[in-house]
Amino acid sequence: MKHAIFLLSFLLLGPALLCGIDLSQRKAAFAHYTAWHVPENASHVVGRYYNYPLHHASGSAEEDHKAEIRQAIAQGIDGFFVDVVFHEGQPAHYVDNIASLLKAAEGTEFTVGPCLDRKTSIDHQVSELKTLLDNCANHPNFPHWGNRPVLVTYTCLQWTPDEWREIRRRLKEAGYDIFLVGNFRFNFDQIDFEKLKTYRGVFDMAYSFAEAGLNGVPSGKSVAELRDFSEENGMKWMAPMWPGYYGGWMARNDFYQPFFGFDQLHDNFLAVDPARDRWMHFTTWNDHDESSLLPMAFTWGNAAITRAYTDAFKGVKPVGKEPSVLFAYHREALPGTLLRIEALTLPVALDGKAAVSGKLLDSAGKPVFDLPEKQLSLGAFDRAEWFIPTAGLAASPLLIPEFTVKTAQGTETRELPAIVFSSSWLQNAVTVKVPFRDMLNFPNTFDVSQEGNLLSAKITFDAPDALEEAVLWCNDRPIAAFRPEESGK
Repeated sequence: MKHAIFLLSFLLLGPALLCGIDLSQRKAAFAHYTAWHVPENASHVVGRYYNYPLHHASGSAEEDHKAEIRQAIAQGIDGFFVDVVFHEGQPAHYVDNIASLLKAAEGTEFTVGPCLDRKTSIDHQVSELKTLLDNCANHPNFPHWGNRPVLVTYTCLQWTPDEWREIRRRLKEAGYDIFLVGNFRFNFDQIDFEKLKTYRGVFDMAYSFAEAGLNGVPSGKSVAELRDFSEENGMKWMAPMWPGYYGGWMARNDFYQPFFGFDQLHDNFLAVDPARDRWMHFTTWNDHDESSLLPMAFTWGNAAITRAYTDAFKGVKPVGKEPSVLFAYHREALPGTLLRIEALTLPVALDGKAAVSGKLLDSAGKPVFDLPEKQLSLGAFDRAEWFIPTAGLAASPLLIPEFTVKTAQGTETRELPAIVFSSSWLQNAVTVKVPFRDMLNFPNTFDVSQEGNLLSAKITFDAPDALEEAVLWCNDRPIAAFRPEESGK
């Protein structure tokens, strides 16, 4: 009887065992998620962003979230960290979206947790975090490190070390021994390691939300220094993956940090150390002002790229039996500037090389510039580039890249999305990223007629697969969508 009483007391006084997915022994890749860009409102952002999501809302928010999670899993993403915005005197914003995503993730291994954004008071922060954890931490899809719920931060350095220690102490008293991930990002400033030393013992893991070399130090060097510092000070490291900042050009800002074709994201990938980095973090899944990695109008190639990077990080060997070649270039160009087109191969289970060559076509389909052959490896990440002076090519309003890829498996030629000349100012700063094999060539006709103020368009095509929709563009903007349920065909 004495033993039974002692055991009962231990169970009552010990820490509560939380449900959730333990990621402490797993390589995992996450993406930052902005809850103000949810799949059910994807169609509304077409008028606000040149590069918009390809997802079509179903009318059910839960089904749309399930589809979004399936897409993320297909891209090698293991979870979202949802941006939770704190305002003093208000409930934390977007906690409900975490609950919705957790519900949609049920039955999968996909996790959904918070990323803490903005600074308020300690009392407010603790109160709102306790509410969040009370409602979500026991969900089977909430991320944990062992028995500790994971909280990622965005604005962590706005808090002092002592403020964080007090927040942690109060949450632990409330039953939550949190696993806290700090964001060590300094933007245009040099990394202040002396400041970071004062946070020793505060964070369990660290990362940089966007490491871009803005301070004049190559991003790979900064990542290596931050990783070394974190490990030397008792923290694990989450590898940052950031492709560039697109900017909300039609929505609210024209802030831009270049993508350099594939280079910015690939340089981050080259800085990853799978033997030391515990997790990987992509910025972002769906912040269209920042840069979205879900399939978008001009950048659906990101789906294959993120999968290749996450597979390499997790040690998954390539299994593809077809060449995987992608191309990147600016959608718009000022006449007279130097145009760069870049090719990237993603690893597949093939030996040998791909011979890649091409030409630029004018608006009438006439070749106006040759792109000489480059050799790229098929079984590894490999890159090539072409530089094109455009001063003598601006008689055409656009240029159409046409590439030929020749391998031991055969030869294919495809046309890629056009490069549009803009003679005043660049309006669409997106960097096109497209997979070569996804570009289908098939017979089609397109007729436009006008009667009064009514503009009519007719499309005929003979495609090997059913087309989900065709989008009519005018002046580099979508103005109408043709879909079977609307046209009756």
